[in-house]
Amino acid sequence: MPTASKPLTEAALLKMPAAAYMNADQLAFFRARLEALRNEMLSNAADTGEHLKENENFADPNDRATVEEEHMLEQRVRDRERKLLKKINSALARIESGEYGWCLESGDPIGLPRLLARPTADTAVDDAFAEIQMFWHVSQIYAWFRDLGFDTLPQRPLQ
Repeated sequence: MPTASKPLTEAALLKMPAAAYMNADQLAFFRARLEALRNEMLSNAADTGEHLKENENFADPNDRATVEEEHMLEQRVRDRERKLLKKINSALARIESGEYGWCLESGDPIGLPRLLARPTADTAVDDAFAEIQMFWHVSQIYAWFRDLGFDTLPQRPLQ
């Protein structure tokens, strides 16, 4: 059992028995990981804000275009991080409510390997895969109807 002086490692986390799933030590591990990720993103956002406020004058239009392209890429990255920040805050709220580590769809355990790879995961792999499969099948049906010349799927008659 990990002690307060020795932080839990990924290896120690994976060696824990299934009966210890989402115990206090594991929740503390994921809370610390999510908070560190959130702090890193907030720091990056502040750095980006300062970087974008810098007003440089360029004699060469190509230099200006290069800097503007870099700014657009940086803003795109920050936008993705902003979306991830919402997921991080949601995961932290699930830790507080005791729902973290459990699939929102089925209530099954998400699994430690998946949570280590993606700490913001809220669905088990099987449920996420089933959702992707369903989306793929629906997109195939839409493509089939489009190939038949329909702009939209035909509506079922009301009964």
